[in-house]
Amino acid sequence: MQFFPKTPKFFDAFEKLADQIQLAGVTITQVKVGTSSVTMCAKKLRELELTADEICHQISNQVNATFIPPIDREDIQALARNLDTIIDLIENSGSLLELYRIKTSNQWFTSYCKLLKQATTTTAELVRQLRFGNKKINKMRQLSIEIHRTHFKTNFVLIGQ
Repeated sequence: MQFFPKTPKFFDAFEKLADQIQLAGVTITQVKVGTSSVTMCAKKLRELELTADEICHQISNQVNATFIPPIDREDIQALARNLDTIIDLIENSGSLLELYRIKTSNQWFTSYCKLLKQATTTTAELVRQLRFGNKKINKMRQLSIEIHRTHFKTNFVLIGQ
């Protein structure tokens, strides 16, 4: 009998969550506005979002059942919550495309989707680096800067600059 239970694999769960985010970023770029792919995209995004929610619940259960987690409990919960928010927002975008039956696309939407894909890919890479801690801190800083750059570009696309 073990006194301390086997340590849950938080970083594995974070990576699974990051994979869902990255898949959502790819999925939103594949939508062809005005076609049946909008419905398929919205459905796929909903599936990814539900999977992400389940992963978040698992993380929450693990952190509550772990005596000494590898990082602060609050940080684990905040990271999971923030990653889940990313996929929630992407899923909302797909749902709104379907709800409002958007028929035409423009360059701003296309640019926005490409930037979203880039940001989700970079976010997933950043999450994968977390498991290495300080050994990969420079790489994590570079990825964080890239995410902020992409966010800045996205804001310009949204306001039509």
